[in-house]
Amino acid sequence: MATSIDRAREVERDHSSVPAQLRRRGGVIVVDGFGVALQVERGRFVISDGTGRERKERNFGRVGDSIARVVVLGGTGSVSLAALRWLADQGIPLLALDRESRLLCVSVPPATSDARLRRAQAFAATNDAGLEIARYLLGEKLRGQREVLLTLNPGENLIGAFDRAFRWLRATTDTSELMMAERDAALAYWTGWRDVEISFRKSDADLVPRQWHSFGKRISPLTTGPRLAANPINAILNYLYAILEAETRVALLTIGLDPVLGIVHADYRGRDSFALDVMEAVRPKVDAYVLQLLERRTFRAGDFFETRKGVCRLLRPFTHELARTAPVWAELVAPVCEQVAKTLAEAPGSKVKRVLTPLTRSNHVDAREAMRRRPRSQLRLPLPEKVCKNCGGELPRRERVYCDACYSQLDFRTKKRCKRCGGELPNRHRVYCDGCLPRRIRKQSSGFATDDVESTLADAIEEIRGLHLKGASEANNRG
Repeated sequence: MATSIDRAREVERDHSSVPAQLRRRGGVIVVDGFGVALQVERGRFVISDGTGRERKERNFGRVGDSIARVVVLGGTGSVSLAALRWLADQGIPLLALDRESRLLCVSVPPATSDARLRRAQAFAATNDAGLEIARYLLGEKLRGQREVLLTLNPGENLIGAFDRAFRWLRATTDTSELMMAERDAALAYWTGWRDVEISFRKSDADLVPRQWHSFGKRISPLTTGPRLAANPINAILNYLYAILEAETRVALLTIGLDPVLGIVHADYRGRDSFALDVMEAVRPKVDAYVLQLLERRTFRAGDFFETRKGVCRLLRPFTHELARTAPVWAELVAPVCEQVAKTLAEAPGSKVKRVLTPLTRSNHVDAREAMRRRPRSQLRLPLPEKVCKNCGGELPRRERVYCDACYSQLDFRTKKRCKRCGGELPNRHRVYCDGCLPRRIRKQSSGFATDDVESTLADAIEEIRGLHLKGASEANNRG
Protein backbone atom coordinates (compact mmCIF):
# COMPACT_ATOMS: atom_id res chain seq x y z
CA MET A 1 0.00 0.00 0.00
CA ALA A 2 1.29 3.41 -0.96
CA THR A 3 2.09 5.73 1.92
CA SER A 4 1.17 9.38 2.16
CA ILE A 5 4.76 10.33 1.35
CA ASP A 6 4.67 8.31 -1.90
CA ARG A 7 1.39 9.93 -2.92
CA ALA A 8 2.79 13.38 -2.19
CA ARG A 9 5.80 12.63 -4.39
CA GLU A 10 3.56 11.37 -7.18
CA VAL A 11 1.42 14.51 -7.07
CA GLU A 12 4.53 16.70 -7.07
CA ARG A 13 5.90 14.80 -10.06
CA ASP A 14 2.66 15.20 -12.03
CA HIS A 15 2.50 18.93 -11.36
CA SER A 16 6.16 19.51 -12.18
CA SER A 17 6.03 17.61 -15.51
CA VAL A 18 5.49 19.67 -18.67
CA PRO A 19 2.21 18.75 -20.41
CA ALA A 20 2.22 17.91 -24.09
CA GLN A 21 1.12 20.51 -26.61
CA LEU A 22 -2.41 19.69 -27.74
CA ARG A 23 -2.44 22.09 -30.70
CA ARG A 24 0.81 21.50 -32.51
CA ARG A 25 1.52 23.87 -35.42
CA GLY A 26 3.65 22.99 -38.43
CA GLY A 27 3.77 20.79 -41.50
CA VAL A 28 2.64 17.25 -42.21
CA ILE A 29 5.29 14.53 -42.59
CA VAL A 30 4.11 11.76 -44.94
CA VAL A 31 5.86 8.38 -44.64
CA ASP A 32 5.39 5.99 -47.56
CA GLY A 33 7.15 2.98 -49.07
CA PHE A 34 8.16 -0.56 -48.14
CA GLY A 35 9.90 -1.32 -44.87
CA VAL A 36 9.52 2.14 -43.37
CA ALA A 37 11.18 2.74 -40.01
CA LEU A 38 10.46 5.37 -37.36
CA GLN A 39 13.01 5.52 -34.55
CA VAL A 40 15.03 7.86 -32.37
CA GLU A 41 18.81 8.24 -32.65
CA ARG A 42 20.73 10.54 -30.32
CA GLY A 43 17.60 12.43 -29.38
CA ARG A 44 16.49 13.10 -32.99
CA PHE A 45 13.44 11.61 -34.66
CA VAL A 46 14.61 9.62 -37.71
CA ILE A 47 12.35 8.47 -40.57
CA SER A 48 13.51 5.98 -43.23
CA ASP A 49 11.06 5.55 -46.12
CA GLY A 50 10.80 5.44 -49.90
CA THR A 51 11.43 2.71 -52.46
CA GLY A 52 14.41 1.86 -54.64
CA ARG A 53 16.56 4.82 -55.59
CA GLU A 54 14.08 7.15 -53.92
CA ARG A 55 14.90 5.68 -50.51
CA LYS A 56 15.72 8.52 -48.12
CA GLU A 57 16.32 9.22 -44.47
CA ARG A 58 15.07 12.31 -42.65
CA ASN A 59 15.72 13.44 -39.08
CA PHE A 60 14.03 16.07 -36.96
CA GLY A 61 14.90 17.74 -33.69
CA ARG A 62 12.73 18.76 -30.77
CA VAL A 63 13.40 22.47 -31.35
CA GLY A 64 13.33 24.23 -34.71
CA ASP A 65 11.48 21.58 -36.74
CA SER A 66 7.73 22.28 -36.73
CA ILE A 67 5.72 19.07 -37.21
CA ALA A 68 1.93 18.96 -36.90
CA ARG A 69 1.23 15.38 -38.01
CA VAL A 70 3.03 12.21 -39.05
CA VAL A 71 0.99 10.21 -41.58
CA VAL A 72 2.14 6.67 -42.40
CA LEU A 73 0.77 5.18 -45.63
CA GLY A 74 1.00 1.44 -46.15
CA GLY A 75 1.16 -1.62 -43.94
CA THR A 76 4.84 -2.62 -43.79
CA GLY A 77 7.46 -1.16 -41.47
CA SER A 78 8.23 -0.59 -37.81
CA VAL A 79 7.77 2.10 -35.18
CA SER A 80 9.92 1.97 -32.05
CA LEU A 81 8.67 2.75 -28.56
CA ALA A 82 11.22 5.53 -28.36
CA ALA A 83 9.64 7.12 -31.46
CA LEU A 84 6.18 6.95 -29.90
CA ARG A 85 7.53 8.52 -26.73
CA TRP A 86 9.28 11.26 -28.73
CA LEU A 87 6.04 12.08 -30.60
CA ALA A 88 4.00 12.04 -27.38
CA ASP A 89 6.41 14.43 -25.66
CA GLN A 90 6.12 16.85 -28.58
CA GLY A 91 2.33 16.51 -28.83
CA ILE A 92 2.45 15.12 -32.39
CA PRO A 93 -0.23 12.56 -33.42
CA LEU A 94 0.74 9.56 -35.55
CA LEU A 95 -1.84 8.45 -38.15
CA ALA A 96 -1.46 5.10 -39.93
CA LEU A 97 -3.54 4.18 -43.02
CA ASP A 98 -3.32 1.06 -45.15
CA ARG A 99 -3.43 0.92 -48.94
CA GLU A 100 -7.20 0.38 -48.90
CA SER A 101 -7.68 3.82 -47.24
CA ARG A 102 -8.61 2.26 -43.90
CA LEU A 103 -7.50 3.67 -40.59
CA LEU A 104 -5.10 1.27 -38.86
CA CYS A 105 -4.18 3.11 -35.68
CA VAL A 106 -3.80 6.54 -34.13
CA SER A 107 -1.17 7.57 -31.61
CA VAL A 108 -2.58 10.43 -29.55
CA PRO A 109 -0.58 12.64 -27.17
CA PRO A 110 -1.51 12.09 -23.52
CA ALA A 111 -4.43 14.27 -22.49
CA THR A 112 -6.56 14.71 -19.42
CA SER A 113 -9.54 12.32 -19.57
CA ASP A 114 -12.72 12.89 -17.54
CA ALA A 115 -14.62 9.73 -16.59
CA ARG A 116 -17.74 11.79 -15.84
CA LEU A 117 -17.87 12.99 -19.45
CA ARG A 118 -17.55 9.44 -20.79
CA ARG A 119 -20.28 8.28 -18.43
CA ALA A 120 -22.57 11.00 -19.80
CA GLN A 121 -21.67 9.82 -23.31
CA ALA A 122 -22.62 6.23 -22.46
CA PHE A 123 -26.07 7.32 -21.20
CA ALA A 124 -26.67 9.72 -24.13
CA ALA A 125 -28.26 7.02 -26.27
CA THR A 126 -31.05 6.63 -23.68
CA ASN A 127 -31.94 10.28 -23.03
CA ASP A 128 -32.65 13.52 -24.91
CA ALA A 129 -28.96 14.42 -25.16
CA GLY A 130 -28.38 11.69 -27.75
CA LEU A 131 -31.29 12.93 -29.87
CA GLU A 132 -30.03 16.51 -29.67
CA ILE A 133 -26.51 15.48 -30.68
CA ALA A 134 -27.79 13.34 -33.56
CA ARG A 135 -29.98 16.17 -34.87
CA TYR A 136 -27.10 18.64 -34.58
CA LEU A 137 -24.58 16.43 -36.42
CA LEU A 138 -26.95 15.30 -39.19
CA GLY A 139 -28.38 18.81 -39.53
CA GLU A 140 -24.90 20.25 -40.10
CA LYS A 141 -24.21 17.50 -42.61
CA LEU A 142 -27.38 18.07 -44.65
CA ARG A 143 -26.95 21.84 -44.54
CA GLY A 144 -23.47 21.50 -46.01
CA GLN A 145 -24.57 18.88 -48.54
CA ARG A 146 -27.30 21.17 -49.84
CA GLU A 147 -24.73 23.89 -50.53
CA VAL A 148 -22.55 21.41 -52.39
CA LEU A 149 -25.52 20.02 -54.31
CA LEU A 150 -26.47 23.47 -55.58
CA THR A 151 -23.03 23.86 -57.15
CA LEU A 152 -23.69 20.75 -59.28
CA ASN A 153 -26.71 22.35 -61.02
CA PRO A 154 -29.17 19.55 -60.14
CA GLY A 155 -32.74 19.31 -61.35
CA GLU A 156 -35.75 20.52 -59.41
CA ASN A 157 -36.70 16.93 -58.56
CA LEU A 158 -33.43 16.29 -56.72
CA ILE A 159 -33.63 19.59 -54.82
CA GLY A 160 -37.25 18.87 -53.89
CA ALA A 161 -36.43 15.36 -52.63
CA PHE A 162 -33.48 16.66 -50.64
CA ASP A 163 -35.51 19.48 -49.06
CA ARG A 164 -38.29 17.07 -48.07
CA ALA A 165 -35.76 14.85 -46.30
CA PHE A 166 -34.21 17.91 -44.63
CA ARG A 167 -37.58 19.09 -43.31
CA TRP A 168 -38.31 15.58 -42.05
CA LEU A 169 -35.00 15.52 -40.18
CA ARG A 170 -35.67 18.85 -38.45
CA ALA A 171 -39.21 17.89 -37.43
CA THR A 172 -38.73 14.32 -36.18
CA THR A 173 -38.17 13.40 -32.54
CA ASP A 174 -36.93 9.84 -33.03
CA THR A 175 -33.36 8.73 -33.72
CA SER A 176 -34.42 6.01 -36.16
CA GLU A 177 -36.43 8.54 -38.19
CA LEU A 178 -33.41 10.83 -38.21
CA MET A 179 -31.39 8.09 -39.85
CA MET A 180 -34.14 7.42 -42.41
CA ALA A 181 -34.30 11.11 -43.30
CA GLU A 182 -30.53 11.20 -43.67
CA ARG A 183 -30.71 8.13 -45.91
CA ASP A 184 -33.24 9.78 -48.25
CA ALA A 185 -31.17 12.95 -48.40
CA ALA A 186 -28.02 10.95 -49.18
CA LEU A 187 -29.81 9.21 -52.06
CA ALA A 188 -30.69 12.55 -53.66
CA TYR A 189 -27.27 14.01 -52.87
CA TRP A 190 -25.17 11.28 -54.47
CA THR A 191 -27.51 11.15 -57.45
CA GLY A 192 -26.46 14.74 -58.13
CA TRP A 193 -22.84 13.54 -58.26
CA ARG A 194 -23.60 11.05 -61.01
CA ASP A 195 -22.31 13.18 -63.92
CA VAL A 196 -19.21 14.56 -62.16
CA GLU A 197 -16.17 13.90 -64.38
CA ILE A 198 -12.42 13.79 -63.87
CA SER A 199 -9.98 15.23 -66.43
CA PHE A 200 -6.96 13.27 -67.59
CA ARG A 201 -4.25 14.67 -69.83
CA LYS A 202 -4.70 13.96 -73.52
CA SER A 203 -1.86 11.47 -73.80
CA ASP A 204 -3.32 9.35 -70.94
CA ALA A 205 -7.01 9.56 -71.86
CA ASP A 206 -6.91 6.19 -73.70
CA LEU A 207 -4.80 4.45 -71.02
CA VAL A 208 -7.33 4.55 -68.20
CA PRO A 209 -10.45 2.35 -67.93
CA ARG A 210 -13.71 3.75 -69.20
CA GLN A 211 -15.41 3.79 -65.78
CA TRP A 212 -12.68 6.04 -64.40
CA HIS A 213 -13.85 9.13 -66.31
CA SER A 214 -17.01 9.76 -64.22
CA PHE A 215 -18.29 9.37 -60.67
CA GLY A 216 -21.10 6.91 -61.37
CA LYS A 217 -22.43 5.69 -58.02
CA ARG A 218 -21.22 6.03 -54.46
CA ILE A 219 -21.71 2.29 -53.88
CA SER A 220 -18.82 0.26 -55.25
CA PRO A 221 -19.68 -2.58 -57.68
CA LEU A 222 -17.20 -4.77 -55.74
CA THR A 223 -18.98 -4.44 -52.39
CA THR A 224 -22.35 -3.39 -50.99
CA GLY A 225 -20.96 -0.07 -49.74
CA PRO A 226 -18.47 2.68 -50.60
CA ARG A 227 -15.44 0.60 -49.59
CA LEU A 228 -13.07 -0.72 -52.29
CA ALA A 229 -13.76 2.11 -54.76
CA ALA A 230 -13.63 1.22 -58.44
CA ASN A 231 -12.98 4.73 -59.84
CA PRO A 232 -10.67 7.62 -58.92
CA ILE A 233 -13.31 10.05 -57.58
CA ASN A 234 -14.65 7.56 -55.03
CA ALA A 235 -11.09 6.55 -54.15
CA ILE A 236 -10.20 10.19 -53.40
CA LEU A 237 -13.29 10.55 -51.23
CA ASN A 238 -12.48 7.36 -49.28
CA TYR A 239 -8.89 8.47 -48.74
CA LEU A 240 -9.86 11.91 -47.41
CA TYR A 241 -12.64 10.41 -45.28
CA ALA A 242 -10.06 8.11 -43.67
CA ILE A 243 -7.86 11.10 -42.83
CA LEU A 244 -10.89 12.93 -41.45
CA GLU A 245 -11.79 9.89 -39.32
CA ALA A 246 -8.26 9.79 -37.91
CA GLU A 247 -8.37 13.49 -37.04
CA THR A 248 -11.80 13.04 -35.43
CA ARG A 249 -10.49 10.20 -33.29
CA VAL A 250 -7.55 12.35 -32.19
CA ALA A 251 -9.89 15.22 -31.30
CA LEU A 252 -12.28 13.01 -29.30
CA LEU A 253 -9.49 11.40 -27.29
CA THR A 254 -7.91 14.79 -26.65
CA ILE A 255 -11.12 16.27 -25.28
CA GLY A 256 -11.81 13.17 -23.17
CA LEU A 257 -14.55 11.34 -25.13
CA ASP A 258 -14.66 7.74 -26.25
CA PRO A 259 -14.54 7.33 -30.06
CA VAL A 260 -16.23 3.90 -29.85
CA LEU A 261 -19.56 4.60 -28.05
CA GLY A 262 -21.70 5.75 -30.98
CA ILE A 263 -25.13 7.37 -31.09
CA VAL A 264 -26.12 7.39 -34.78
CA HIS A 265 -23.89 4.56 -36.00
CA ALA A 266 -24.48 1.16 -34.48
CA ASP A 267 -21.88 -0.45 -32.25
CA TYR A 268 -19.69 -2.93 -34.14
CA ARG A 269 -16.51 -4.68 -33.14
CA GLY A 270 -13.42 -2.87 -34.36
CA ARG A 271 -15.25 0.31 -35.46
CA ASP A 272 -15.08 3.82 -33.98
CA SER A 273 -18.81 4.52 -34.19
CA PHE A 274 -18.74 7.84 -32.34
CA ALA A 275 -15.88 9.11 -34.50
CA LEU A 276 -18.02 8.30 -37.55
CA ASP A 277 -20.92 10.19 -35.92
CA VAL A 278 -18.95 13.36 -35.29
CA MET A 279 -17.20 13.45 -38.67
CA GLU A 280 -20.58 13.53 -40.45
CA ALA A 281 -20.74 17.28 -39.84
CA VAL A 282 -17.47 17.86 -41.72
CA ARG A 283 -18.00 15.49 -44.66
CA PRO A 284 -19.51 18.22 -46.92
CA LYS A 285 -16.31 20.25 -46.53
CA VAL A 286 -14.35 17.29 -47.86
CA ASP A 287 -16.81 16.92 -50.76
CA ALA A 288 -16.46 20.60 -51.66
CA TYR A 289 -12.68 20.28 -51.64
CA VAL A 290 -12.82 17.25 -53.96
CA LEU A 291 -15.06 19.10 -56.43
CA GLN A 292 -12.67 22.03 -56.40
CA LEU A 293 -9.76 19.65 -56.96
CA LEU A 294 -11.50 17.98 -59.92
CA GLU A 295 -12.25 21.36 -61.48
CA ARG A 296 -8.74 22.79 -61.18
CA ARG A 297 -6.50 19.78 -61.80
CA THR A 298 -5.60 17.64 -64.82
CA PHE A 299 -4.69 14.15 -63.60
CA ARG A 300 -2.27 11.61 -64.96
CA ALA A 301 -2.74 7.89 -65.38
CA GLY A 302 0.17 7.42 -62.97
CA ASP A 303 -1.80 9.03 -60.13
CA PHE A 304 -3.96 5.89 -59.83
CA PHE A 305 -3.56 2.14 -60.02
CA GLU A 306 -6.05 -0.68 -60.60
CA THR A 307 -5.48 -3.90 -58.67
CA ARG A 308 -6.23 -7.41 -59.90
CA LYS A 309 -9.63 -7.22 -58.19
CA GLY A 310 -10.52 -3.93 -59.90
CA VAL A 311 -9.94 -1.69 -56.88
CA CYS A 312 -8.71 1.83 -57.69
CA ARG A 313 -5.85 3.01 -55.47
CA LEU A 314 -4.08 6.33 -55.20
CA LEU A 315 -0.33 6.55 -55.79
CA ARG A 316 2.39 8.92 -54.68
CA PRO A 317 2.98 11.85 -54.89
CA PHE A 318 -0.77 12.47 -55.12
CA THR A 319 -1.34 10.67 -51.80
CA HIS A 320 1.19 12.96 -50.13
CA GLU A 321 -0.61 16.04 -51.43
CA LEU A 322 -3.94 14.86 -50.00
CA ALA A 323 -2.38 13.81 -46.68
CA ARG A 324 -1.09 17.33 -46.14
CA THR A 325 -4.69 18.53 -45.74
CA ALA A 326 -4.96 16.74 -42.37
CA PRO A 327 -4.49 19.91 -40.25
CA VAL A 328 -7.37 21.57 -42.09
CA TRP A 329 -9.79 18.78 -41.21
CA ALA A 330 -8.50 18.88 -37.64
CA GLU A 331 -9.37 22.57 -37.40
CA LEU A 332 -12.83 21.97 -38.87
CA VAL A 333 -13.75 19.04 -36.62
CA ALA A 334 -12.45 20.65 -33.41
CA PRO A 335 -15.47 22.96 -32.74
CA VAL A 336 -17.87 20.10 -33.55
CA CYS A 337 -16.25 17.85 -30.92
CA GLU A 338 -16.34 20.57 -28.29
CA GLN A 339 -20.00 21.33 -29.04
CA VAL A 340 -20.85 17.65 -28.60
CA ALA A 341 -18.93 17.58 -25.31
CA LYS A 342 -20.79 20.66 -24.12
CA THR A 343 -24.13 19.04 -24.91
CA LEU A 344 -23.14 15.92 -22.96
CA ALA A 345 -22.03 18.04 -20.01
CA GLU A 346 -25.44 19.76 -19.94
CA ALA A 347 -27.39 16.48 -20.14
CA PRO A 348 -29.65 15.46 -17.21
CA GLY A 349 -27.71 13.65 -14.50
CA SER A 350 -24.30 14.83 -15.73
CA LYS A 351 -21.79 15.87 -13.06
CA VAL A 352 -19.52 17.78 -15.45
CA LYS A 353 -19.61 21.45 -14.49
CA ARG A 354 -17.20 22.88 -17.04
CA VAL A 355 -15.93 21.48 -20.36
CA LEU A 356 -12.34 22.18 -21.29
CA THR A 357 -11.58 23.43 -24.79
CA PRO A 358 -8.04 22.28 -25.59
CA LEU A 359 -8.78 22.01 -29.33
CA THR A 360 -10.08 25.49 -30.17
CA ARG A 361 -9.21 27.24 -26.89
CA SER A 362 -12.60 28.90 -27.16
CA ASN A 363 -12.76 29.50 -23.39
CA HIS A 364 -9.56 31.49 -23.56
CA VAL A 365 -10.61 33.28 -26.76
CA ASP A 366 -14.03 34.19 -25.35
CA ALA A 367 -12.38 35.64 -22.25
CA ARG A 368 -10.10 37.77 -24.40
CA GLU A 369 -12.93 38.84 -26.71
CA ALA A 370 -14.93 39.99 -23.74
CA MET A 371 -12.16 42.53 -23.14
CA ARG A 372 -11.05 43.36 -26.67
CA ARG A 373 -14.12 42.54 -28.80
CA ARG A 374 -11.95 41.39 -31.66
CA PRO A 375 -13.55 39.31 -34.46
CA ARG A 376 -12.19 35.86 -35.13
CA SER A 377 -10.45 35.02 -38.36
CA GLN A 378 -12.18 32.58 -40.70
CA LEU A 379 -10.50 29.34 -41.73
CA ARG A 380 -9.75 28.98 -45.43
CA LEU A 381 -9.17 25.75 -47.30
CA PRO A 382 -5.88 25.53 -49.16
CA LEU A 383 -6.16 25.76 -52.92
CA PRO A 384 -5.26 22.55 -54.74
CA GLU A 385 -1.89 22.48 -56.43
CA LYS A 386 -2.05 23.78 -60.02
CA VAL A 387 -0.57 21.65 -62.78
CA CYS A 388 0.05 22.12 -66.48
CA LYS A 389 -3.14 22.21 -68.53
CA ASN A 390 -1.61 20.09 -71.29
CA CYS A 391 0.59 17.47 -69.63
CA GLY A 392 -0.32 17.70 -65.94
CA GLY A 393 3.25 18.47 -64.86
CA GLU A 394 4.51 21.02 -62.37
CA LEU A 395 4.30 24.72 -63.14
CA PRO A 396 7.21 27.12 -62.51
CA ARG A 397 4.77 29.71 -61.11
CA ARG A 398 1.19 29.45 -59.89
CA GLU A 399 -0.09 32.10 -62.33
CA ARG A 400 1.16 30.05 -65.32
CA VAL A 401 -1.17 27.74 -67.26
CA TYR A 402 1.40 25.72 -69.26
CA CYS A 403 4.82 24.43 -68.22
CA ASP A 404 7.96 25.54 -70.05
CA ALA A 405 8.07 22.44 -72.29
CA CYS A 406 4.43 22.70 -73.40
CA TYR A 407 4.59 26.49 -73.78
CA SER A 408 7.47 26.22 -76.23
CA GLN A 409 5.57 23.68 -78.37
CA LEU A 410 2.33 25.63 -78.59
CA ASP A 411 1.84 27.80 -81.70
CA PHE A 412 -0.29 30.75 -80.65
CA ARG A 413 -0.32 32.22 -84.18
CA THR A 414 -2.56 29.44 -85.48
CA LYS A 415 -5.32 30.36 -83.06
CA LYS A 416 -6.07 33.67 -84.86
CA ARG A 417 -6.35 34.29 -88.61
CA CYS A 418 -6.18 37.37 -90.83
CA LYS A 419 -9.53 39.10 -91.16
CA ARG A 420 -9.08 39.59 -94.93
CA CYS A 421 -7.27 36.56 -96.37
CA GLY A 422 -7.38 34.05 -93.49
CA GLY A 423 -3.60 33.70 -93.29
CA GLU A 424 -1.38 33.51 -90.22
CA LEU A 425 -0.75 36.61 -88.13
CA PRO A 426 2.71 37.64 -86.92
CA ASN A 427 1.22 38.88 -83.64
CA ARG A 428 -1.82 37.66 -81.71
CA HIS A 429 -2.88 41.29 -81.18
CA ARG A 430 -2.97 42.00 -84.95
CA VAL A 431 -6.13 41.78 -87.09
CA TYR A 432 -4.56 41.84 -90.58
CA CYS A 433 -1.41 40.15 -91.83
CA ASP A 434 1.56 42.02 -93.32
CA GLY A 435 0.31 41.47 -96.84
CA CYS A 436 -3.18 42.82 -96.23
CA LEU A 437 -2.37 45.68 -93.84
CA PRO A 438 -0.33 47.97 -96.27
CA ARG A 439 -2.77 47.39 -99.14
CA ARG A 440 -5.73 48.41 -97.02
CA ILE A 441 -3.93 51.52 -95.76
CA ARG A 442 -2.91 52.51 -99.34
CA LYS A 443 -6.44 52.08 -100.55
CA GLN A 444 -7.85 54.30 -97.83
CA SER A 445 -5.10 56.92 -98.17
CA SER A 446 -5.25 56.92 -102.01
CA GLY A 447 -9.02 57.35 -102.01
CA PHE A 448 -8.79 60.24 -99.59
CA ALA A 449 -5.91 61.89 -101.53
CA THR A 450 -7.60 61.55 -104.99
CA ASP A 451 -10.64 63.52 -104.01
CA ASP A 452 -8.63 66.30 -102.42
CA VAL A 453 -6.08 66.52 -105.27
CA GLU A 454 -8.77 66.66 -107.97
CA SER A 455 -10.56 69.50 -106.24
CA THR A 456 -7.28 71.35 -105.65
CA LEU A 457 -6.17 70.94 -109.31
CA ALA A 458 -9.51 72.19 -110.59
CA ASP A 459 -9.25 75.32 -108.48
CA ALA A 460 -5.65 75.88 -109.59
CA ILE A 461 -6.60 75.51 -113.28
CA GLU A 462 -9.44 77.97 -112.94
CA GLU A 463 -7.17 80.44 -111.18
CA ILE A 464 -4.46 80.11 -113.84
CA ARG A 465 -7.03 80.46 -116.60
CA GLY A 466 -8.35 83.61 -114.99
CA LEU A 467 -4.86 85.06 -114.73
CA HIS A 468 -4.20 84.33 -118.40
CA LEU A 469 -7.43 85.98 -119.46
CA LYS A 470 -6.72 89.00 -117.29
CA GLY A 471 -3.19 89.35 -118.72
CA ALA A 472 -4.45 89.05 -122.27
CA SER A 473 -7.07 91.76 -121.78
CA GLU A 474 -4.51 94.10 -120.23
CA ALA A 475 -2.16 93.55 -123.15
CA ASN A 476 -4.90 94.37 -125.66
CA ASN A 477 -5.74 97.56 -123.81
CA ARG A 478 -2.10 98.68 -123.92
CA GLY A 479 -1.92 97.89 -127.66
